[in-house]
Amino acid sequence: MRALMTLLSGPARRAGPVLALLPALLWLLAACDAGSTTAPSIPTAVASTTAIEAPSATASPAPAGTPSATGTPSTGTPTPAAAATAARPTATPVPASPAGARGNGSLIAFISDRFDHQEIYLYDTSRDEVIQWTNDTSAKRTPAWAPDGRTLAYAALRDGSWQIYKKSISGGREVKLTNPPGDNYEPAWSPDGKSIAFTSSRDGREQVYVMDAEGRTPRNLTKSAATSDFQPTWSPDGRYIAFSSNRDGNWEVYVMSADGGSPRSVSRSAGGDWSPAWSPDGRRLAFVSDRDGNEEIYVQSLDAADNGASVNVSKSSGSDIAPVWSPDGNRIVFVSKRDGNFELYMADGDGSNLRRLTNDLGDDTAPAWRWEPGAAVAARVPALPTAAATPRFDEGPKLVTLWHLDDNPKVDGMRSSTLQALGQNETAYATTSGLVYGFEPGDWYQQIYVRDQSWMNIPAMYFYPARYARDSVEEFLRRQYTASQPIRPLATTFPGDGAIAGLFSPEITYDKHTTTSDEETNLIRAAYIYWSLSGDNAWLKHDINGQTVIARLNRAMEWLLTNRIDPATSLIKRAHTTDWGDVKIEKTGTPTELAPGDALTASLFDQAMAYQALRNLAAMNQVAGNAAEVGRYSTAANDLRSQSEKWLWQPTRGFYRTHWHLTPLDHKFDEDAIVSIANALVLYTKMSDRIGALDKLEEAARSVGAIKPGLSLNPPYPIGVFAYVQMAEGAYQNGGLWDWWGGTQITAEFEQGLRTRALRHLYQVADDWARHPRDIYEWQYARTGVNKGSDNYGGSVATMTEAVVRGLYGIRLEAQNPSISPRLGDRTGWVRATIPASGLYAAYRYSTGPGSLQIAYDTNHAKEMPFSVAMPDKTIASKVTVDGQTMTFKTETLNEDTYAGFSAPTGSHTIEITYTAK
Repeated sequence: MRALMTLLSGPARRAGPVLALLPALLWLLAACDAGSTTAPSIPTAVASTTAIEAPSATASPAPAGTPSATGTPSTGTPTPAAAATAARPTATPVPASPAGARGNGSLIAFISDRFDHQEIYLYDTSRDEVIQWTNDTSAKRTPAWAPDGRTLAYAALRDGSWQIYKKSISGGREVKLTNPPGDNYEPAWSPDGKSIAFTSSRDGREQVYVMDAEGRTPRNLTKSAATSDFQPTWSPDGRYIAFSSNRDGNWEVYVMSADGGSPRSVSRSAGGDWSPAWSPDGRRLAFVSDRDGNEEIYVQSLDAADNGASVNVSKSSGSDIAPVWSPDGNRIVFVSKRDGNFELYMADGDGSNLRRLTNDLGDDTAPAWRWEPGAAVAARVPALPTAAATPRFDEGPKLVTLWHLDDNPKVDGMRSSTLQALGQNETAYATTSGLVYGFEPGDWYQQIYVRDQSWMNIPAMYFYPARYARDSVEEFLRRQYTASQPIRPLATTFPGDGAIAGLFSPEITYDKHTTTSDEETNLIRAAYIYWSLSGDNAWLKHDINGQTVIARLNRAMEWLLTNRIDPATSLIKRAHTTDWGDVKIEKTGTPTELAPGDALTASLFDQAMAYQALRNLAAMNQVAGNAAEVGRYSTAANDLRSQSEKWLWQPTRGFYRTHWHLTPLDHKFDEDAIVSIANALVLYTKMSDRIGALDKLEEAARSVGAIKPGLSLNPPYPIGVFAYVQMAEGAYQNGGLWDWWGGTQITAEFEQGLRTRALRHLYQVADDWARHPRDIYEWQYARTGVNKGSDNYGGSVATMTEAVVRGLYGIRLEAQNPSISPRLGDRTGWVRATIPASGLYAAYRYSTGPGSLQIAYDTNHAKEMPFSVAMPDKTIASKVTVDGQTMTFKTETLNEDTYAGFSAPTGSHTIEITYTAK
């Protein structure tokens, strides 16, 4: 589901020599220079995609602070199959299109990172052969053919910014067309070749500009006040430009006149729509939509008589993005991740005759099909249809998670940002146990991390098949440490029996970050999320190399309770990090590896994570019939909570200290004055109900002018305390702003009766994401919101999805204990939440009127549904009816919010609550 509309550069995914294809390339370019009006066939001597040898796989560079695996895998631990480093899974067999239907020998330019970084490649459709066209070490994106088929425009990253260049296909001098300020990319030629539309951030946000073909006289066409317009594409007759925009909150396809006038939405749906491509006859638009729960290719008629009818032509559970039309308008090439990574696919305009065009270890993206002169005659664009109204909650497929907030559709747009980031990170690793599906944390990471997967399991259960949340849990359990196993191959330290690795990949068999103590608890959390939302009780008894899932989860907890409990405080211990972070303060050794003599602390973060894991594990053992474990882990959770209050709560300050020093360490500053984000986590996990700690987080955020919640800590540790440059004051884990933790803070605020604050914080995030909807980063500077770290960061979108579905709309679809707690107050909107793994869904439309509110709901859950409805401010419920029948209800006050609690039957019903002023 990777919406590679942006395709920003990241660390090299794989290293290896670029093949020497120069003779074939020179032949191709010479043929073009000779005046050919169609792309020449590449000689058979040229290496095809099937003939290109992949370099030997090596571990990708990891983010700072992440150790790489060294040495050879231990024979005692399951290792990826040999094929994992040589080839990916093959595509599902489909009939190949006849040779004559492959595009008549035309060329498709595309971006690939198969060798080191993003370069432009050319694919000959008649011979199924690929050559590399650029190789100058600067990342490339979004190639676009000039109408004469002789020139490519593209964006390249040089000197810190993306700028647009053009170059003849036959070689020669590269011409730079744009310059800073801002990034400039996504060029699109006008049909007459005289102008180039493009996306620019020179005004501080993405806007559609146009310039002449030499880069002169750029001007802003869209001039949207506070949101983003991007991905322009010209109509074949040159009268219109289609583009993507989130100006109405959600992502939609718009069409405007070529001079920028009269923009109108033509694709509006409850999901997001983007990446338009105009058909050669001018009567259809292909685009990407996530309206069905993942990114798919749709084709929409532009005939007014068809009323904007659209059809899904890709229909896969993987990500399908970036459509382009063949010159004759009969076929579409697009990018798909259905077979493990992003490759080019081609299908007829109705989705039939699907075939894969590329097959390599890299990601192949951003196709551009050369429209040779005379290949197609463009018809005049018909009268454009008027966009339909925003769909109702009860329209469309039930098994798709969607939401809409009437007063702030920017919250709607967060869903598409979530699906893009998840699609960017979804992966499938070949292992000895078969393909393992899961998520990498972000663009900079090429491994599955247990910590990140734990949180990404939340949206995975709303949007993906079960195996995306389940497979990685099972694989971490397969790689569970034995007593004789080092933290990584050939290392000399041994974590002990039952420990859980921090990450794995085809290149890294196993590795543990011993500075931390939350890898076991995050795995238990990940398992609980899958189990509770799927209702798959039998899975707890599933065999993993001779032990059941529940037995291995218990074994992981026993490792933690045996190896990481400090006897003096009875708290979980770790290295001296910034509470939840994994980078230690010491100036020697690997940043994420505990060494003899390193300082030890009892972190508030670890206590909250362990408390939650113990409660989760007790619930799973209850279903598995393990009564002794239920009692043991429930008691351990209660003890951990009481000890945390004793050692970490600061009654005179009104918040929890970041950590307790277990090793004496003389800081030259008042460390206990630091307010860390774990103060939100203890309320999120229900280990504490001290909402004053949230007040202190709010004060800390205001003191630094933070643009939204999620401040990791404040004041930051002074410069020099941490040895590593990424831990400077106000940066990264030392005072950076993290949506990952902002989402947990918002959910905690909703669930602790602080709806007004939670809504304000959610709106702040929605506003920020609307400024850069395609770039959800790992962290930001608190005051400025400048993005840092990895793009498409999974932890950010994971917790924000939970903040919306569980926090704002209050839907919990656990198989055992479902509930619905709308917290919209006097706002109106709707939601549909579904769990593909179980088929369960719950949906409702929430509306208000004078003195009453209505909830029209529908659910297929077998159990009666408990409702707890947060009343509008300063009101109290006086009567509750379901389908006109008066119901018994209970009024409850939780801090600032008042609730009406009652139970309602499953199925489709209408609730009306009459209320009066308090």
